[in-house]
Amino acid sequence: MDRSKNGRLSFVRVARAFLPLLAVAPVCAQAVGDWRSVDSVHVPPSRTGFALAELPSGDLLLFGGNESDPNATEWRWDGVDWTPYTATGVPRRDNTAMAKFGTRGMIVYGGTDGGTFLTDTWRTLNGLQWFQGLTGTPPGILTNVSLAHDPEGDRMVMVGQNPQGQLTTWFYAVTQG
Repeated sequence: MDRSKNGRLSFVRVARAFLPLLAVAPVCAQAVGDWRSVDSVHVPPSRTGFALAELPSGDLLLFGGNESDPNATEWRWDGVDWTPYTATGVPRRDNTAMAKFGTRGMIVYGGTDGGTFLTDTWRTLNGLQWFQGLTGTPPGILTNVSLAHDPEGDRMVMVGQNPQGQLTTWFYAVTQG
């Protein structure tokens, strides 16, 4: 992890998530990449307000978005193709924060259900069965939320905008299991 002079982790915002900024050797400083369109046999229905994160299996989960559209279901990307994916427990939602929680599965926080703001936390160990993963007080209504795993503290870090328009930072750590 890259540490600034004050010893804190540096994060970079990528695809609605704050990810730890990895230290790169000076020799690689000039390395660049490119974006390429990928053709696949199957394509998920169009949607907005979705989240994309790595499943415990290493595949990717396209979750939520267009909560009121029954065709906007969950999909799994295996690196080659998209396939429909069924997860139980966690209700569908728009504009949620979702991220892999190291070796502890995945976390989903908040979002919206129609016009209702959600403040619930869901966790899965395998990507299939979800359970409510909070024993204390939730952070409350947050919008523009990003969520990432902090491996050094073995916790999740979430940043979101509260109803007063201020950015707030929250930690989620597993107390058991």
